[in-house]
Amino acid sequence: MSEQIIDVALWNRATWKGVLYAVGMELPKLVLVFQNRDAATEIFGRWQEIVGNSDDDERIRISIIEGQIPSQPPGYTMHIGPSLDHIRSTAMAANSQRYCVFRDTTSASSGF
Repeated sequence: MSEQIIDVALWNRATWKGVLYAVGMELPKLVLVFQNRDAATEIFGRWQEIVGNSDDDERIRISIIEGQIPSQPPGYTMHIGPSLDHIRSTAMAANSQRYCVFRDTTSASSGF
């Protein structure tokens, strides 16, 4: 089993459609929304194989970025991929690691 955090073909099949950030619970929740449930389930199953139930070694990095991207409407960008620290500390730097990016430019975006 490859330890690649982002399998581009699988993410393309899952069709990442959005992000939900919910507060007011014991812990805040970050929910990735996909169109294809089976492919999305496979993504999380692979992550569980790679990092277990808790990413104690911080191998997956999720970044939420607010700011203007030239030629794009204002909004938020979410970046998911391998942790740069993990890449540096392993031979993974030689592998072709991939990232997935979601850009939310809807007027419903209300900040984090």
